[in-house]
Amino acid sequence: MLLRQTRPLDGIIVVDNASTDGTSEMIREEFTAGVTCVRLDENLGGAAGFDHGMRLAHQRGCDWIWCLDSDALPAESTLEELLSAPYESPVPVVARTCLLQDPASDKIYPGGWLDDRNPAEKKVPFDSSRWAGKTLPVDHATLCCMLVKAEAAQRAGFVRADLFIYFDEVFLS
Repeated sequence: MLLRQTRPLDGIIVVDNASTDGTSEMIREEFTAGVTCVRLDENLGGAAGFDHGMRLAHQRGCDWIWCLDSDALPAESTLEELLSAPYESPVPVVARTCLLQDPASDKIYPGGWLDDRNPAEKKVPFDSSRWAGKTLPVDHATLCCMLVKAEAAQRAGFVRADLFIYFDEVFLS
């Protein structure tokens, strides 16, 4: 689905965080055009992988960086919708995120939260009918399916490589 977006991708960077299953070799063999695979010598953790990929995308001159992890399956129109979503604000948009759907249960969860409470306490399904199709400010968001303005990420310092990304575990518990 990632390669079949209604808005074509400008390029793909895969960060292989020292996998042992032949991921880098498969990527290089099957995806030769427009896909860069960077293999890290050791597993530095998810946050460090995102940091490495975002820095490389910024170095290559990307305006926007779309962060996805290995189990993200965006709908074919996701990138187009993220890029074209209307938003009125006195401050520039620096990131956009989506609603996330658990494929096992079909429950919908937010990609961002509107307050600073612990997201681990928000295990109830998100009321997507209330927010679907709208753009809202958020205080914090998961990196999975986040579209980030490259210049803003560079100014803010990209991703702290020492962070443990725990939003995914919220959905799995």
